Amino acid sequence: MKRGIIVLTVILMMTLTACGKESHGDYSRIYESYSNIKNYTADIEVTVLAGENISDYKAKQYYMAPDLYRVDYLSEEMEDISCVLSGKTLKFRSPDGKVTDFDGYIPGEKYYIFITDFMERYCKSENAKSAASRGRTVLELAETGDNPQRAAMKLWINSKTLLPEKMITYNKDGEEAIVVKYSNFKMNEKMSKKIFEL
Repeated sequence: MKRGIIVLTVILMMTLTACGKESHGDYSRIYESYSNIKNYTADIEVTVLAGENISDYKAKQYYMAPDLYRVDYLSEEMEDISCVLSGKTLKFRSPDGKVTDFDGYIPGEKYYIFITDFMERYCKSENAKSAASRGRTVLELAETGDNPQRAAMKLWINSKTLLPEKMITYNKDGEEAIVVKYSNFKMNEKMSKKIFEL
């Protein structure tokens, strides 16, 4: 049962480079920065809201183009659990060091905590827009797919540093479903593919 909850949580959390939607200055700078992401790392705090149930997690995430993703969970209840999405496979490492494949993974499925997945959706959407708000550029994406729990998304990027601060996924009723807060975001620094080996 506990493994099932962990797997579901991982899938929910993993379920997240730019393109020219507008031409205002901050957006143009963001486009230049995010359109060439080769890799990044970030510390994240994730809140998953499902009705009255609220789950909070801390994790470290890694991304390397074109399709390598890793999440190391840091919260006490999930400590020493890692998962790696590599192309068509999703693998988990449990606290005892055992590595297993997740059979329910759908290749090509996009997730909701990675900046690159948001940006890919944003580029493809005809309804995407951006706006300046209190020193931040807010990228807004409506209609992310058929899932009523994942109906729209917004990403806040600091207009001065160009670093992501927060991403929220909303359900069809406009309520927050997943909130991701980013810190220690580092992009296009030296990274080894060995990070994506469990």
